[in-house]
Amino acid sequence: MAEANVQHDVIVIGAGIAGLVAANRAAQLGKRVIVLEKSKEEKYLCNSRYTYGTFHINFTDVAADEDVLFGKIEACSEGLARKDLARAIAKDGRRLMQWLKSEGIDLVDLGGYQTNVLAPPWRKGFGLTWRGYGGDVALARLEENLRQRQGRILRGMRARALKLASSGIEVETGEAEGATKFKAPSAVIADGGFQADFDMIRAHICSAPERLLARNGGFHQGATSRAFEKVDDATVMLSPTVSEKKAGGRGCK
Repeated sequence: MAEANVQHDVIVIGAGIAGLVAANRAAQLGKRVIVLEKSKEEKYLCNSRYTYGTFHINFTDVAADEDVLFGKIEACSEGLARKDLARAIAKDGRRLMQWLKSEGIDLVDLGGYQTNVLAPPWRKGFGLTWRGYGGDVALARLEENLRQRQGRILRGMRARALKLASSGIEVETGEAEGATKFKAPSAVIADGGFQADFDMIRAHICSAPERLLARNGGFHQGATSRAFEKVDDATVMLSPTVSEKKAGGRGCK
């Protein structure tokens, strides 16, 4: 097994907009950052490229009053959302938009709840037109910003195992034979979750995932989530404590 000798402060798994925002902010704060992206392509496909690019919270402007946004999250999740996370999202939406603009990300106002839309926007019917539009342009800008901050993105690095060590987090990529191991005090998992994996949806959310209407590009199969399930003292992150009755059972029975 190969072991990366370069020292890192933060490992980010996934190079969509969440991963690149986290990586750039960490690098901006002086941390040594490496991003592991499973796809080998320069224009790797992900939901962040397929997106229409509207930042909103339950069809509400992210710059709205914090209590209003918190109430929207509470309502759409039927009170099941973690209160601390819901409050953080409601509080930091406006700040995120300001930060993105400071990073050179262009946002346009299309009216209504679409007050912060990645530019240039695509709004001409349906389809997967993404090259040169909002999400594609934003990812390219964030990747360039990370390089300028001496951060690194490694493509073709699919995380397959995670381990809590005395020194922090160990992440293994590739197959067991010839795998590469990365170490850092901290890791950010931003691989999009498991919304395209019916087995994991069935285990953690709903007994009939094939009846769910899910918007995603089919890229997120939960590989990192599976790896994290095996980490000691961390299984609570994915334990199926939200019952089907609470987590959308009405819509998928």
